[in-house]
Amino acid sequence: MGQATTESSSQELATFAAQLSATDIPSRVFGKAEDLFVDWVGSTLAGKGARAIEILNRFSKVMGPTTGLSEVLIDRTKTSPLFAAMVNAAASHVVEQDDVHNGSVFHPATVVFSPGEKTTVAG
Repeated sequence: MGQATTESSSQELATFAAQLSATDIPSRVFGKAEDLFVDWVGSTLAGKGARAIEILNRFSKVMGPTTGLSEVLIDRTKTSPLFAAMVNAAASHVVEQDDVHNGSVFHPATVVFSPGEKTTVAG
């Protein structure tokens, strides 16, 4: 795949996403997204207390801002979207529940929900 094709595809996807309205999305899709979000939050909270996650969380508190718009779910503190996404994404992979079900092996929740925490949908 060439560079021009990648940029064209990325631009097309970005344009589609920017123009998408909540009314364009079927209610069953919203329902499925809600189910997947609840599953992801459960997986994230299950990571609380894991040694690697606690170390990463302490690192984020030293290296990142101590206030912000985004929440680290395992301790309900606020920080930047970057540091919250880092800790939340890592925590959500401690208990890999999605890898035991063939239909959910492709699990984009970590890269969708973690950074999208403070994104709002208008419409």
